[in-house]
Amino acid sequence: MNQLRNNFIVCVTATVLTLAHAVAANSDSVVVFSELMYHPDPGDTTGEWIEIYNQMGVNVDISGWRLSGGIDYVFPPTTVIGGGEFLVIAANPAALSGSLGPFDGALNNGGETINLRDNSDRVMDSINYEDNWPWPPAADGSGASLTKTSPLLPTGDIRSWRTSLSKGGSPGTNEDFASASELQISEVGHGGSPAFFIELHNPGPGAIPLLGIEIASSSENEKYTLGAGSLEAGAFLSLASGELGFTPDSGERIFLKGPGGSQILDGVTISDNLQARRSGDNAQDSFYTPQTSTPGAENSFDFEDAIVINEIMYHGLPTFPKSGIPPSYDDETVISGDAFWKYQQSGSFPGSNWMTQSFDDNSWPSGPATLGVESAGLPEPIRTDLTLGAITYYFRHTFNYSGDPANDLLQLRLLIDDGAIIYLNGSEILREGMPEGPVDQNTLANSTVSNATIQMIDLPENLLLTGENLIAVEVHQASSGSSDIVFGLEVISRKLTDPGIPDTPFTESREEWIELFNRSTETIDLSSWQLSDGIRFSFPVGTTLAPGHYLVIADDAAAFAAAHPGVSVLGEYSGGLGNGSDRIVLLDARGNPADIVEYFDGGRWDSGADGQGPSLELTNPDANNAHGEAWRASDEAAKSTWKTYTYRAIADTPVAGAPTIWQEFALGMLDGEGEVLIDDISVIQDPDGAAIKRIQNGSFDGNSTAHWRQLGNHQRSFAENDALRIVASGATEYQGNQLETTFDSGASIVNGAEYEISFRARWLSGSSQINSRLYFNRAAVTTKIDVPGMNGTPGAQNSRFIPNASPSFDSLSHTPLLPAAGQAVTVTTTVGDSDGINTVTLRYRPD
Repeated sequence: MNQLRNNFIVCVTATVLTLAHAVAANSDSVVVFSELMYHPDPGDTTGEWIEIYNQMGVNVDISGWRLSGGIDYVFPPTTVIGGGEFLVIAANPAALSGSLGPFDGALNNGGETINLRDNSDRVMDSINYEDNWPWPPAADGSGASLTKTSPLLPTGDIRSWRTSLSKGGSPGTNEDFASASELQISEVGHGGSPAFFIELHNPGPGAIPLLGIEIASSSENEKYTLGAGSLEAGAFLSLASGELGFTPDSGERIFLKGPGGSQILDGVTISDNLQARRSGDNAQDSFYTPQTSTPGAENSFDFEDAIVINEIMYHGLPTFPKSGIPPSYDDETVISGDAFWKYQQSGSFPGSNWMTQSFDDNSWPSGPATLGVESAGLPEPIRTDLTLGAITYYFRHTFNYSGDPANDLLQLRLLIDDGAIIYLNGSEILREGMPEGPVDQNTLANSTVSNATIQMIDLPENLLLTGENLIAVEVHQASSGSSDIVFGLEVISRKLTDPGIPDTPFTESREEWIELFNRSTETIDLSSWQLSDGIRFSFPVGTTLAPGHYLVIADDAAAFAAAHPGVSVLGEYSGGLGNGSDRIVLLDARGNPADIVEYFDGGRWDSGADGQGPSLELTNPDANNAHGEAWRASDEAAKSTWKTYTYRAIADTPVAGAPTIWQEFALGMLDGEGEVLIDDISVIQDPDGAAIKRIQNGSFDGNSTAHWRQLGNHQRSFAENDALRIVASGATEYQGNQLETTFDSGASIVNGAEYEISFRARWLSGSSQINSRLYFNRAAVTTKIDVPGMNGTPGAQNSRFIPNASPSFDSLSHTPLLPAAGQAVTVTTTVGDSDGINTVTLRYRPD
């Protein structure tokens, strides 16, 4: 594995003046999962259960919250979980005192995802457990539960979980692991083999009594109980299948239990291979395939560490929304707004076929649209007066159409008061403001229309005929005493002349790949190697990697090869790399891990690789790539170019009661950390008229930032090469976290005036969205600065390569945890140096 060549521990003792104490907790929830009994012992009548914990010191009302995933359960009203308390939800609550339940469904013995959702259906915590490595196998059917070593640890971190020491777990309480035996399974033979054996090991400092210790199989209740005696410190005990009295098959699980089976000390799933633990691993750590069988002696391994995960593209640059070009049409009037209509206003029903061409409307009067009674102003004038009194008015118009119904878009422009049903050639095509179901002359509209406005409606081309067509409309009043009735209709044929360009929606990138590097001096045969966990891929037989060479494994190998010709690539893999975090495990031909990287999109890890364009690069192939400090987002600045961005906007008041004197222009990075060069900033009032320039020092000549204020998380911005380098450590906000300047001569922003805002910009790293605005969010626009599309350095030395990488630090702690004033404190950390040539000094401050 990618181990540090030199590790050493640094301790320093200091006198503490004051020290604040904080506990680790999940960042987004106060109530979390703390224990699961997902595969109970078959003889345990308690059954399956889930335990949650309130990390707060105060009560939390979880009424209406629910569990989802493999099981479903809704917490009843008045469910409150006390501060620092546990709550158990059981499949059989009658068998588990103090628990809630039952839940629907069942927990999968092989693993699944369980979510805790609040009463707004937001996921507050989630666990995706499994029954194999790196999850502890002893929780799978031994009678032990899967539990956190501390309920304050993060649920999503596998290292937070272990097998419960007590059979049956510790529902409703926090288990104390202090009394756990150090006896562990150290090595096991091939499943089903006559040469099968199991080796026990005592890694602790003292002898361990063996009387009553059980070695049990998960099938057929086979077990072996050890007799009197003890296992000395550092000693091994090997038992062959003949001594055990049984030979487990591949897939069975072997559990190491305390006397009487009351404690679950360890467990392993038997496979077709030898399995052993490394020296120093504890009973919760994984088994590996040893180089050779060594029953009764120290295990022997030959771990492959030549191949390193060197670069990761886990969240490529998304496609940001972009406005397209609307299509162009030539409009032709089919029914004019003043066309003549036959109408009936008697209030009686004209007959069931009144909307068809066969109906005889010769007795109906006619008149030009718009028809009606209305005292208020309308978009079209009343050209035919109607008489009030009826609830329903009927209108008919016959027209000829010589176009192509399959290719032309016909648009209906409707003016009605109150409701209407429209028919084309006898078929209903629109119901506006009317109830569903059959209607007659006495059916009222759903609601009153104060003043009719034009509505635009597309006509269905499948009902339109080449030649003569009939459109019929019935207009209904919302009340029998209505004071107005309005009907007008126009039909326009729109012939497409230019299809335009559709809008580009926000689309996540499908670009994902991992680069491997051979840091040794020998060619490595990768036949039968695998990638597992976040993604899964098996290397074809015959795959080799020469010293100093690179190999990419891509989600879409063909697309990668087209984008990066000449770079060695394999694919495709199954699964996908998480945009927030994931775990990548490289397994050698024996199934042993050659390298493991668990990356994140923040914290100790460079967030610039999270959907901003760059890849995540290892700074040195010999560095400890388990540490975020050893990784950086790739440097893509040299690939970006200057571009001018310009927009126009009206300085409208965004909210009522906004301030009336405004003089500032502000801008900032919209979505977090980032660096962008910006120059030639211009704000012009009335650009087509007086064209008044309002910005002072928009060019930053002489590296001057005069008249500009760098505020909050943008305060590290500075001028260089006659441009402003925006350096943002977080997202801009309405006030405080931004760059701002006051208008020249103290001029104020004019509400209702048009402003043209322009600047040149060049992206460097991180966030690529600049939000620029006049004071109080007037004329605000977010501009997406162009980011190079071909990022990362696949097949080549990383852009962030450092010949002598900095040392890495891990397991930082201090003792005592809560020192008193004036008490001496010991600070301890593990320091690793890939080159072994650095001098490391631990510096500290006692305040």
